[in-house]
Amino acid sequence: MILDAFTASFVSGLIFLTAAAIFVVTSLVRRDRGPVQLWSLGYLLSAIGVIAYVVWNALIGSGWASTAALAVGNATMVAAAAALAIGCRVADGRPAGGPLLLGLGLGVATAISTLVDGPDAGAWAGGTWLFLSIGIFAAVGSWYCLRGRLSRFGFGKVLGIAFLAEAVVYILRGVVVITVGSGQPLFQVWLGSGPVSAFFIVFTVVVLVATSILRYELGPRETLLSAGAVMPGMREGYLDAEGFRRMVDLLLRKGSERTEFVVVCAVHIDAAEDISASFGGDVLAELRASVAAAARRYSVANALLAIEHGVVLTCAMAASPPDARRQAALLYRGVIETLVQEDGVVLPAIGVGAALSTTVGFETSAMVDGARAAAARAAATDEASVVFAPSVSHASSR
Repeated sequence: MILDAFTASFVSGLIFLTAAAIFVVTSLVRRDRGPVQLWSLGYLLSAIGVIAYVVWNALIGSGWASTAALAVGNATMVAAAAALAIGCRVADGRPAGGPLLLGLGLGVATAISTLVDGPDAGAWAGGTWLFLSIGIFAAVGSWYCLRGRLSRFGFGKVLGIAFLAEAVVYILRGVVVITVGSGQPLFQVWLGSGPVSAFFIVFTVVVLVATSILRYELGPRETLLSAGAVMPGMREGYLDAEGFRRMVDLLLRKGSERTEFVVVCAVHIDAAEDISASFGGDVLAELRASVAAAARRYSVANALLAIEHGVVLTCAMAASPPDARRQAALLYRGVIETLVQEDGVVLPAIGVGAALSTTVGFETSAMVDGARAAAARAAATDEASVVFAPSVSHASSR
């Protein structure tokens, strides 16, 4: 079945407008920043493009008026593809300025191409610029999702696959238009409005679900990026102590505004000085490196990490107190399993301490120091491998 242009545009447009409204409104309510802002911009521009296409369909046959509406639709769709792809780039810790200007430039070029082709070109005026521009930006988005930091998330890979499919479809459309023409059956039957609208509906649903889930998973990283991207103190995935406390402070402020759970965990090696004296400083350094690597591997994907005076620190959002306990327990098991599997590594007493914002409070020093003290207690006792810091009022009354 081949859908006529108006029906295809109306159905896919209605679905996209609904998706855009859901994503943008929830982003405004959450006051999201960083890559989510760019994804929201992409949805808004796509919504404008869809409306422009509906207007174009209504004005078909009216000459330049319909072509002008088509030019607006084509330009905003290119800009939308750019915003979605650049959002993935920003999530990877890279700047957005230059690529945004490129997206704007290609959008303007697409609009000019559409007007130059004029009413005689019909529905596919400016099609070559439209298809290839969207295809290129979709390929860029796919690269950052599948090869960058978003690849650590399951839905980051889903988003990357969706962008890859879009890139293939739109680059193929551009190549066919250039080599065969838009009026041939090859294009009309396989790459025209009907089949691409069906693909567009599936693509919209997948991208909406993926970006909505990534919005929650990117919480701490989003705050980090909006506060100044990757700081000079960040090396090999770890912040320096000062940078870590600054980022924890931002997360705590964000968590207090939304009444969300923030958990800081600390991994403490008991009797580190004795290990250094007995086995040498190199052994202790190797042990600390193994613990740090294990903490990075077994902490949640969006956690911030630092090493402060030999103690590994992590900070992440938690869905609930049980989720915070699960994070701390997984961190402990991961560190122990890593040390057991390594040959020639001294296995000391390891303790994991955790401080939960709803218990300790939304004050950075109390959270970090509370987690460190709890980790030291956990390492010094056989009763518990993971200890949670008590509330400030409870601790002061002891």
